[in-house]
Amino acid sequence: MKRFIAPKPLNSADLRQFALTYVSRYATSRHKLATYLNRKIRERGWEEEGAPPVEALVADLAANRFVDDRAYAEMKAGGLSRRGYGPRRVRQALDAAGIEEGDAAEALRGAEADSTAAALAYAKRRRLGPFSPHPDNPEHRR
Repeated sequence: MKRFIAPKPLNSADLRQFALTYVSRYATSRHKLATYLNRKIRERGWEEEGAPPVEALVADLAANRFVDDRAYAEMKAGGLSRRGYGPRRVRQALDAAGIEEGDAAEALRGAEADSTAAALAYAKRRRLGPFSPHPDNPEHRR
């Protein structure tokens, strides 16, 4: 039987390495990065004295432009709009990612301009209305 070996607790260098690996792999917001780092600390523990410097590390990465909430918000809003989601759904996704009000409002301006195009894309994708393969046949309606 294989024994479970608990991972060693994190220190500041390990935490920074986890953060850099995460931001190099995923587009993320400050809130999502802090949530990820806190989860890693909860899973593995903290070996140094005092509280883990999660907020300071996130602020440092944001100051060095590794994490940019405004760029993340614009990217996320644009992607959801192109996939046919409306402004409310885009706003919900930005709120879930912890994007601040100003950055979210800026990103939503572009998403609201595309809301008609988003509705058409959604109707085409779901084959609704005039995009149905059988628009005039009541037998095929749900």
